[in-house]
Amino acid sequence: VQEMENVLIRPASPEDAPSILWMIQLIAEYEKEPYEPKLTRKEFLRDGFGEEKYFSALVVELKTGIPLVEEERRNSSTEMPSSSMERNERLIGYVLYFSRYSSWRGRMLHIEDLFVKEPYRGNGIGSQLMKECAKVAMSRGCHRMSWEVLDWNVDAIRLYKRIGGTLVHDWLCVRLVEDDLKRFAAAETNQTGTMLADVMIREANAADVPSLLWLIQLDSEHHEEPHEVVIGEKELLGDGFGEEKYFSALVVELKPGASPVEEAVSQDFPSSRLKPNSNQRIVGHAIYYHRYSTWKGRVLHVAGLFVREPYRGMTNSLIWCRRVLVFVHVVHILLHPGP
Repeated sequence: VQEMENVLIRPASPEDAPSILWMIQLIAEYEKEPYEPKLTRKEFLRDGFGEEKYFSALVVELKTGIPLVEEERRNSSTEMPSSSMERNERLIGYVLYFSRYSSWRGRMLHIEDLFVKEPYRGNGIGSQLMKECAKVAMSRGCHRMSWEVLDWNVDAIRLYKRIGGTLVHDWLCVRLVEDDLKRFAAAETNQTGTMLADVMIREANAADVPSLLWLIQLDSEHHEEPHEVVIGEKELLGDGFGEEKYFSALVVELKPGASPVEEAVSQDFPSSRLKPNSNQRIVGHAIYYHRYSTWKGRVLHVAGLFVREPYRGMTNSLIWCRRVLVFVHVVHILLHPGP
């Protein structure tokens, strides 16, 4: 628990769910998307306070004896009783976060939501919530803390720059949402690629770590950022195949009897030397993990998808990508059959 002059910042509890869900709706209205939140109270409680946690949250609560500001009192009094009877009106803000993973750098902390009610802004509460998240990131051994902001939210951008945040402009966020995801995973594909019958996609295991690390280095060189990879074999092994898993991975491997493409190794980036114990028959990989949306719930995030140069080709790559998504979708259903 972190104390400020008039508020307490504490871990959220199941009893805080109605208040947090209400503030999630306030965010959606502020962002001009009032009908987008679909998350139910049951899903929120299951995913944040159940056996398998997908997120953590902190709430900001007025200290005992500190009155609501007049504007907040008026807002509370005009709400319908059915919507406010279970809410704690003394909760004035929250932050929701979860672990992410970078195949180049390792563990990260991602802030999905940070919100302070309008009458209480400008008092350093938002900055303090960011500091609390930074402490969590350091305690988890994270290399980075990330979050997203709408380009028109100039007040938030000003705050983030003031605390040292860096805006990233050269990466685009790509999504497959609901029907589009189902359609892409289920659609028939023209399987004319000669390599398709020669490969299999399987779950990665600990023995694949040297190969994964080599492919990660190849990927960084493809992006012309060869020095950005700081993750090591020990870290990748512990985070993906240890007691606490931060990511899962699939590999694309040549089937027994299938011949590698001629001069395949020499066509890879020459500075990315083959790691000891690497399996040259592994020609691609996908690294993924779960994120969380306070509007939609559970989300699957693909952190890296790479196919070695000699084995590329638009048709084959799309087929492999589809197979990855189908495989991940099936595994996800098997592990998480429903609420």
